[in-house]
Amino acid sequence: MPINELITLILQGVVVPLLIWGIYEVRNYLTAKVKNATARRILVQATDAAEKAVRETMQTYVDSIKDTPEWSVEAQRIAFDKAKHSALEILGEEGWSLLQSVVGDANAYLTAAIESAVADIKREEYYEPAYYLD
Repeated sequence: MPINELITLILQGVVVPLLIWGIYEVRNYLTAKVKNATARRILVQATDAAEKAVRETMQTYVDSIKDTPEWSVEAQRIAFDKAKHSALEILGEEGWSLLQSVVGDANAYLTAAIESAVADIKREEYYEPAYYLD
């Protein structure tokens, strides 16, 4: 068998299938990476929307009635509803739809993100450093 035929046989039988397999694997890897990046992006956007909504609600509603007799369980529920409504407006329909496709139960995720943001903000207020002037 001449060397040219042997090289052709090796290329057709081994190298070409390996090359095709390698391209297939790279495509799968890149596709998964893009999907993961998109999922991460929407989760970050939803969490950010929840935090912004909580801060807005605290500034426009909670701060005005906190430490007064008006601050009650019902007022807390109203504050939560306001924050959730604001977060939904920030996300928009497309963001909500993407969140739903990523997590399945977008309502539960947004609820948890709002509760987490409230806890984080309370922690920030509690541990706020004291500055002393000499």
